[in-house]
Amino acid sequence: ATVPGVIAGDQSGACGFDPAATTSTSSASGGSGTLEYGWEYSTDGVNFVPANGTNTNLNYTTEVLGIGEHYFRRYYTTTSGVICSIPSNNIVITVHENPVVTLDAVDPMCIDGGSLTLSALPSGGTFSGDGVATVSGIFNSSDAGSGPHDITYTYVDNNNCSNSATISIIVKDKPSVPQVSNDGPKCIGETINLTSN
Repeated sequence: ATVPGVIAGDQSGACGFDPAATTSTSSASGGSGTLEYGWEYSTDGVNFVPANGTNTNLNYTTEVLGIGEHYFRRYYTTTSGVICSIPSNNIVITVHENPVVTLDAVDPMCIDGGSLTLSALPSGGTFSGDGVATVSGIFNSSDAGSGPHDITYTYVDNNNCSNSATISIIVKDKPSVPQVSNDGPKCIGETINLTSN
């Protein structure tokens, strides 16, 4: 009897996406004449077409896959006067979309401006950068110091897909305290000139 063999394996949680090769866990056998492999692809698990790329080997490496479910199977063909093709089991590779991540912009701050809590979505991610707390997202201007600071918020979803957003927060030094002087003393009725530097 002709046996198509078994292929592995389902993949999920991919984001991006570089799936592992689909491999044979049980070789096809039986039949006579010319023996051939072929890989097929489907978006619904029912209607299959020849898979793209090199699709006549024992194993198969997919091309770049888009978001959604992608079904593959391998068929085994024997020819001995009559052509017989038998498909293997189906496997499905599910490609998830990366999460949409936002991090709200912040106006410039003075170095003695204290702290503020950064606003980011979805919640549950982590912050990184100068002067920011990893979990709470509290940014402290004096801890960061003067100058521009890139702050990044990274989020990983339940499918292990990740994305990040980055903003720049500018922290400004306090201006120098001006020194005021006058051209006195003066007599009554005279004006006094005040100057600062």
